[in-house]
Amino acid sequence: MVCKIESLNHDDVALVEGHVGDRRRGRNRDLFLEFEDEWKHAVQNYIEHQGNPEHIVPIGIEEGRLKTALHNLWDHPTGRSREIKDELQSHNLNYCPFCGEMGHPETHDHYLPKAHFAEFSIAHCNLVPMCDACQGRKRTEYLINGHKGFLHPYYDEGIIINLSITGDFDPVPMIELEYACPADLQLVLETHLDSLDVKERIFKHLSNFYMGIVMGLTAACANKEDVRQAIIDSLTINKTTYETISINHWDAIIYRSLLSSDEWIDHMVQKCEAARAQ
Repeated sequence: MVCKIESLNHDDVALVEGHVGDRRRGRNRDLFLEFEDEWKHAVQNYIEHQGNPEHIVPIGIEEGRLKTALHNLWDHPTGRSREIKDELQSHNLNYCPFCGEMGHPETHDHYLPKAHFAEFSIAHCNLVPMCDACQGRKRTEYLINGHKGFLHPYYDEGIIINLSITGDFDPVPMIELEYACPADLQLVLETHLDSLDVKERIFKHLSNFYMGIVMGLTAACANKEDVRQAIIDSLTINKTTYETISINHWDAIIYRSLLSSDEWIDHMVQKCEAARAQ
């Protein structure tokens, strides 16, 4: 699951020139000047292929001064690198764009890991906000079985996640993930969801969240003249609220999926009518 977000919209190729310029008086001056053209070409290639590792091969920078210097642009930033890192970390997202879980992502993931792609250590197009849970699962993976393993929140779009809700509904329904996405992203989406353990994480969230939804709807709708319509109206308001944040925000997925289940709405009508009869 990916929540499409906007990048900082910087010219990363021009930023390479800026990073080199920042270091013209430093001890790595000649190192950066010699690498500048190859570095710009690599960043341009990243942009043209939208970060897809099926088409982007690491330059192969060996351990040594250059690799350390490139890593330090992110790990120990100064000048332009410091400005970019500060700007990235000042985002106001309240959900993780890799999984959709609510909460302020505290870190930035190197979509193509800097351990293998030192040339993209400070390329903002390669730096995406990510929650700790996703980062702990993604680690330095980027290819899975030789194919792109993860969706890219700056580039990949057109994905909608839903839940198939089944079971007895009490205490918590069973779920399966359903999705609509462009055909060329289907395999990537499947490995993305599996590698980040998204289904189990959504189910855990639903388990904690579900009783509050049921109790809230029962209290709000039991005495309404048209119970079914009251339930639908309440679900619609919540669905719209969370979809405004992101179409694949976990609560948007849950409310959208409950709203689309006539069987579950029938179940809630019965609960409300039983509560009214007491």
